[in-house]
Amino acid sequence: MDLFPQGVAIVYIDNSNIFINTQKHSARLKGYLPKIQDVCCRIDIGKLVDLACEGKQVLCGKLYGSEPPALDTVWKAIRRKEIEVHTCKKSFASKEKETDTSLTADAVEDCVQYSADKVGTLRTFILFSGDRDMLPVVQKAEKYGWNVHVWAFKNSLSDGIARECRQNQCVQIFFIDSVFHEITFCETEWSLRVPRERSLVLIFSDSPGVWKKPAKDAFIHKVIDTSSRLFSLPTRGLFLTDRHFAVVVCLEEKYTKSGDKRSTYDFTDHVWSKAKFLKNNLENCVEFQTYINFLQYRDPNLNDLDVDDEHLPDEIELEDNASLNPEDYFDINFQPVKQKTKKNHTRYSEHCMYRFWCKNGIQCRYTHSPEEKEYFKKNPQIGPMQRYRYKSRFCTLAYCDYRDRPYLCPFAHDVKEVRCLRCLEIGLHWTDECPLNQ
Repeated sequence: MDLFPQGVAIVYIDNSNIFINTQKHSARLKGYLPKIQDVCCRIDIGKLVDLACEGKQVLCGKLYGSEPPALDTVWKAIRRKEIEVHTCKKSFASKEKETDTSLTADAVEDCVQYSADKVGTLRTFILFSGDRDMLPVVQKAEKYGWNVHVWAFKNSLSDGIARECRQNQCVQIFFIDSVFHEITFCETEWSLRVPRERSLVLIFSDSPGVWKKPAKDAFIHKVIDTSSRLFSLPTRGLFLTDRHFAVVVCLEEKYTKSGDKRSTYDFTDHVWSKAKFLKNNLENCVEFQTYINFLQYRDPNLNDLDVDDEHLPDEIELEDNASLNPEDYFDINFQPVKQKTKKNHTRYSEHCMYRFWCKNGIQCRYTHSPEEKEYFKKNPQIGPMQRYRYKSRFCTLAYCDYRDRPYLCPFAHDVKEVRCLRCLEIGLHWTDECPLNQ
């Protein structure tokens, strides 16, 4: 219960801590295998902040996260909630200490800035993290007269913060576990290349292709929910081009992310051996013929999928003595229904300082503007050195095709566009007229 439901608040979110513990908590609720997180689970930070700040005026809200990956759609959605986003490049050596340091420094500065004389005595410091590195922040907020609210998962709350709560009445702990289902959702659709070694194919006699979209989405959701709980692994699914087929993909790799070679699960034991039970659980929804494993047939049309060219068995194992001819499935074009997802090279949300002159072009890991991306795509033949000379020479064409969109032309049409290669100034003079030449 909030002892101070009114007044003003400042909010600080350790995004990595909340994101990872959300997936761990979801995996525990679903009974997943040890060391495996529910990578399908997503948390709505905006809803969580609204619950924590109900009845309070938010003076400032700041979220701290590391990159990669840079999920621009996520950051934009968070910014729409008027939450300031701070990102830093992820370093496995420092284990995101830069993020914690930035949060601590900003929080202490804001605690001093928003003094009781300026904003009143009903001040609440809201922290979304139970990490032990956040204990100094909590203690500093107490020192400056703030009421402190810590939002965290029970399993991730450090002993130091819990002890601070017991010793000081101005510190309260709110467990995200109690509102977990209100603020989370799961992504069930697979849109990338199909990993053959950890996928299961379901065959229907009644094609789901004739279903309307709501019914099809509901069925895929049921397949994923049933399969993930049955296999104790996170899964996603998709329909193939031939709508008699659906694929269930196990999202977890065979080995742990820490790099050790101890297998986290065995596909045969945890998935294939239980596929018959999956079939039985879903038969009320649609009539099944059988199910097969991606490893149990050879298909010449699988070049576009993420598979190895290893020798595969010639026959498909059929369950319940089903009278199906394996050869009927060899020429099936197993392509995802969706258009193939192009690889996104962007890893950082901050904009590239080199703009049109970037030597990496469309493969740059930093963000580029739509105009810069369009220029890179329209001129794929231009190399790093030519991009460096962008707008440094005069366009000799009498009627340039890019007069309406001059940024697409690598040459300058007047001095306003030109970039000097000596001083790197734009719109002042040509390179041979640069004062540095004298």
